[in-house]
Amino acid sequence: MQHPERIERLVVLNAPHPIRLLKGLRNPRQLRRSWYMLAFQAPWLPERLVAARDFRALRRALRQQPTRPGAFTAQDIDRYVAAAAQPGALRAALNYYRAAFRANPLAQVRSLRRVDIPTLIIWGEQDRYLGRELAEPDRAWVPDVRVERTAEASHWVQADAPSGSTNSWWTSFSSTWTARDPWSPASGRLATHRGMGCQLMLGSGWVAGCPPPVGAGGGGGVVAGSEPPLSSRNGGYSSVISAA
Repeated sequence: MQHPERIERLVVLNAPHPIRLLKGLRNPRQLRRSWYMLAFQAPWLPERLVAARDFRALRRALRQQPTRPGAFTAQDIDRYVAAAAQPGALRAALNYYRAAFRANPLAQVRSLRRVDIPTLIIWGEQDRYLGRELAEPDRAWVPDVRVERTAEASHWVQADAPSGSTNSWWTSFSSTWTARDPWSPASGRLATHRGMGCQLMLGSGWVAGCPPPVGAGGGGGVVAGSEPPLSSRNGGYSSVISAA
């Protein structure tokens, strides 16, 4: 939104446009949903609590919050924990929320630019953190937008409905790819990774449980995760996953 000219396509998974979120936070119900964002503003204590008892809170969230049983396997959860346990990783993850709240909201709005590229928003309707009214951005800011709602999915839409969310963004943008593109449907890579049963997200970060393929990159697209997803590759959270 600050440099929309750098990408050609955009897919967002359960993440509201900043202006939509700012408006939503005026609602007491959304403020209650976003309690954790406020709690993370405290220094050092959130890190201690999240890491306590071998990251018990994180493990419980990944086991209990998705609507699909077993959305995150025990191995997936262990990899998330291993990434979060790396030096500095947890603080970096929480600093994502601290930075968002400490910036001047008016200055943030002034720095945003209209997103004119084709945009697809995939939204899990069972999100316990974000109200469903936050899904659709103002058309004045994102004129070429389509919202696909998944009734049975939670905040973790890519884990609750992995095939549906992958198919949605792939189908939406595949017509603009060429056979020479490493991520083109003609390249056969999507079929390979579907067969692996892993959760595929483009770019420099990768969802735990899905190793990056050799030579990945070059798609010119961006996937923005519902939560800044832990990357087994870069050892931290990445709020926007972009193709190299």
